[in-house]
Amino acid sequence: MTIKWTGTIKVKKKEGASVPVTYSLNVNANTVLHAIGEYYGVKKLKTDAPHWSYNGR
Repeated sequence: MTIKWTGTIKVKKKEGASVPVTYSLNVNANTVLHAIGEYYGVKKLKTDAPHWSYNGR
């Protein structure tokens, strides 16, 4: 699976606040995106680019 976008997008947290997320070729280093995912109950497995799960494994 590949997820891409150009530039910066705004992603809403659960409570409604928008957060700017800049695209990075290395999704494992995109800590802003990881933090937003955690608001929705998913965690990033940093050793596998497309891997998101409830426990990060």
